[in-house]
Parts: sequence; structure tokens; C-alpha cells
Amino acid sequence: MMYIDASGVNDCHLQTSASSFRFAQPPSGHLVFNRTALSNLPSFPRASEYPVFTMSAPSITNYIVKRPWLKRWMTPLANWYTDAAGYRKLGLKFDDLIPEESEVVQKAIKRLPSKEAYDRVFRIRRAFQVLLHFPHSPSPNEQIKPHEDVEYLSPIIREIEKENKERDDLDNLVVRK
Repeated sequence: MMYIDASGVNDCHLQTSASSFRFAQPPSGHLVFNRTALSNLPSFPRASEYPVFTMSAPSITNYIVKRPWLKRWMTPLANWYTDAAGYRKLGLKFDDLIPEESEVVQKAIKRLPSKEAYDRVFRIRRAFQVLLHFPHSPSPNEQIKPHEDVEYLSPIIREIEKENKERDDLDNLVVRK
């Protein structure tokens, strides 16, 4: 069997033997799972099996922005969708949601100014703690307002992708005499 700290703060404590899970009596406030319950859980892919994140995915944004009538029609829908996503209510910016598994994103995070990198980690940790401990969203002064939700990581990611594309183009350059 395995016990997990119900507060979500501590790591999972697991003792295994050759044939089954076993544990000492779990402290109060812990959830207990037996081996059969754990075997019924779905398996998740390893990080190497996730698709590589790129910022250059197909988009109809330029098409919509160039047509004022379509932009007027889509703006309220986009605002509703962004509000319904709920990440601003947790105090996160959109760029905080970008997965970090890609080498490009990891390079971009390393290139962030130290204050912005610290703020990013702080926002992610605070949102995680809010989700774990509080059934309600944080106070309004901790929520991100639409004018504060600006790109800070995406421009760096696009710059790194351009550098990589230029490097690939130069590496594949053929000189003819």
C-alpha cells in the first residue's frame, strides 16, 4: 500500500518489497491506496513522449486582425474565452502556461531577466498553493488584470526559433563554384 500526504505539500512516501507495496501506519490526514487501486490508474506518457512545443503553430490571428468587422465580432468571444480559462484568476499570465519541456523554452527562460524569472516562479507557486489549499480564487488584488497579461516569454521564444532557423539555414548552405 501507499500513503500520500493529503495536504499535497509533502512528497509521496512509498515503501516497496519484491511483490507488493507496504507501509507503516500512515499518519492522520493521509489518504491510503492499495496496490489494486493504483494499478487501475491510467498511465501517463513520459516527458520524452510529449510533442515538442513550438510557437509557430498555424494561426488565423492575422486573418482576423486584418478584417475590422471580423475583429469586432471575435473580440468579445476571445475575452470571454480568456476569462473562462481561469488562469488570470489564479494570478498567472498566459506565458506562465507554456510547457517547459522544450529546449527552446528552457533557453528562453534562462534568457529572462532575473526579476522576471523570479516573478514567473512566484506566480506559478502561488497558483499551485491556491489550488491545493483554498476552495476559492485568490483576492482580487492577486488576480492578473487584462492589461497586465502581456507577453514576456513568447518574444524570446520567437527570437530563439529565428536563431535556430538561421543556424539551420547556414549549416545547410551549399557553396557552388
